[in-house]
Amino acid sequence: MAFFNGYLKDDFEKINLILSNLVDEVQSEIGELSPWLALIDKIGGRADERFADFSLKAAREAAWMAAKRIVSLAPEQKDIEIKRMDKLVAGLARLIVKAGPVTRLVIWVISCMESKNIRKIIQALR
Repeated sequence: MAFFNGYLKDDFEKINLILSNLVDEVQSEIGELSPWLALIDKIGGRADERFADFSLKAAREAAWMAAKRIVSLAPEQKDIEIKRMDKLVAGLARLIVKAGPVTRLVIWVISCMESKNIRKIIQALR
């Protein structure tokens, strides 16, 4: 467990920092494909970056805690815990997918202005 909390935790934290540092770059690339999102980014100032960073850190911390919990379990309990967590994550995903009418409208408006140029989208994703 010392290895888990030592070296692995250090690597995990380094990855957190790398991901956090990529938020601006990813937003910029998405903004090239979606003018509305670029506009929202400009209007929002740094608020959306802070929200993205907070969300990323919260998700990564939850993942770290889950990994610590699983590694400490007896082998026969690990599958049970993983299935429990899968159900929890699937429930959260359903909440995101089942957006309300206002959110669906906003997403539709944003998508109307997004680039439909497949080559440009693929290049941005690379």
